[in-house]
Amino acid sequence: MAAYLIEPGQMGEPGELLSPENANRIEQYKLDGIYEYSLKANGRRDKSRLKISYYEGDIFEGMLRLHKYHGQGKYTWKEGGQYEGNFCRGKLAGKGKYTVATGDVYEGDFKTNKYQGSGKYTWTDGSSFEGQFKNGRMLNGRYTDAEGNVYTCKFKYKFNGDRKTSQMQLIKRAVPKVEEKHEEKKDGVKRKQPKQNKSGLQSKDSALLTTIRKSAQGNLFKNLYSGASGNSEKSEKDLMAILDFFTNSDAEQMQRIYKSSKIYDASKGPEHLTEMVNGAIKNSQTFMSEMTARTRTNQRANGSAAGAAR
Repeated sequence: MAAYLIEPGQMGEPGELLSPENANRIEQYKLDGIYEYSLKANGRRDKSRLKISYYEGDIFEGMLRLHKYHGQGKYTWKEGGQYEGNFCRGKLAGKGKYTVATGDVYEGDFKTNKYQGSGKYTWTDGSSFEGQFKNGRMLNGRYTDAEGNVYTCKFKYKFNGDRKTSQMQLIKRAVPKVEEKHEEKKDGVKRKQPKQNKSGLQSKDSALLTTIRKSAQGNLFKNLYSGASGNSEKSEKDLMAILDFFTNSDAEQMQRIYKSSKIYDASKGPEHLTEMVNGAIKNSQTFMSEMTARTRTNQRANGSAAGAAR
């Protein structure tokens, strides 16, 4: 059993499908959106090649049967998510690929708009779960974390959908990446840069992660890094403070490691990450300045007391 377990994060789910209006003529379809049909050689509409641009922002491309999505098609939500695959009676069913607005991807079997059957869910940090799903939830299979460690896992759920038990066992530990070099031209000068792994981490970052986990802050760090403590503002600042200390305020390394964590939310934008890094460094500098000033004050006080005693 692994010394620490990183559990998969929350999965995004497809949004609500908008049903087309029941109508007999193209003009009536304008009640909810614009319907575009390809034309056959005889000038008639090709009902197997339809594009619906809903006024609310969603887009469907495919075929309708009895005014429901049916067969192969593609549905794009205005929020950014997209499904491409098979539909049945207006639902996501059969084989398909769903890309979440956040960048997560599920590819596999669907049933009535839920992940069900064999499939693979990949998170934006490069971690993934591949195995069996039921009613939109992971059942059993293999989970690979962002560092490349592989676990067998099995989950059980309560009637309300909450996870009841989690069994995860490490079966393959990631091989530490040898820091490779590649040349990069900048201002006409060739420079060698360390090669990053799929999670964006360099070999020195992976080594530092091991050091932090073995430190006195290890348990707190594991809870923050794995997302077990949630992604509140306090959790973000606590994780960044730990990274600031162990990286010696290396802003680039702080960003790389933070982005590989489960707490990282890309939707908040790069500005948010930069502000947190700068805030953590500034706080540590302020703390050190205050400690230095306090030490000097104490030294002066002790010196004065010693002089008075003489």
